[in-house]
Amino acid sequence: MLFTPDFIAQMRLHPAAGVLKACALADARLDTRPGWDAESFDILSEAYAVVSALIEAGLLQVQPPEAPVIGQRLRDNCVALQQYLLQVRRDCVSLAQSERIERIRERARQSLDQAATASTPPAYLFTTADIDAIRAALGRLAPLIAQREPIDARVRLRTERRLQQLQETLNDSMTDFDLFWGLVGELKMVVQYLPQDARAVVQCLTEISALASEAHARALDAPAHGASPAALALDSPLPVEPAGDAPQVAT
Repeated sequence: MLFTPDFIAQMRLHPAAGVLKACALADARLDTRPGWDAESFDILSEAYAVVSALIEAGLLQVQPPEAPVIGQRLRDNCVALQQYLLQVRRDCVSLAQSERIERIRERARQSLDQAATASTPPAYLFTTADIDAIRAALGRLAPLIAQREPIDARVRLRTERRLQQLQETLNDSMTDFDLFWGLVGELKMVVQYLPQDARAVVQCLTEISALASEAHARALDAPAHGASPAALALDSPLPVEPAGDAPQVAT
């Protein structure tokens, strides 16, 4: 075959540039043929099949030419296939240039992001034991929140997204200071909907907050002070069942 599976997979990433390269490979093979023969047809038909598949999959944003009509005459079939490829190739020239500019732009963005990250001091420095403990607490939190009817759907969705984001980004050195405290804020709302599970939620958050506070102090090279103010604030607004009229306090 003219095109390997790896080559076709690369065409998916950069379709316009891939078409130009595929056509160039086909042309190079055709140059070795004395004329329009059976091997020439095989080369052109393989190139046509790959290019037309890209267009049909919506990966190549060009106006698809009319499909070549394959008849009895070998020469006419080769010419029809070649004309199809020539038309697509013309449309791909500007697209390939745009793809190249976008690749350069993306590399520049990545370089800028890496430079910004490198210049930003870490907000948290976690140990392996810290990470394991936080993941365990997050694992206990998830089923307390998922598909619980009393929780407002918007609150639950925001909280689940924050849990997922923290699971995905948790590592030994983190620069996003607000990542943990945003989750604390969401869970302060969640506990209002879960009077039976509120203490379990608070317990998980207290563990996470204490570890985050220690990791933050470690990043600042400062002494740790136990649980954070955010975690301590969480421990007070637990919903309780009313036990009757409260006694009036004289003023």
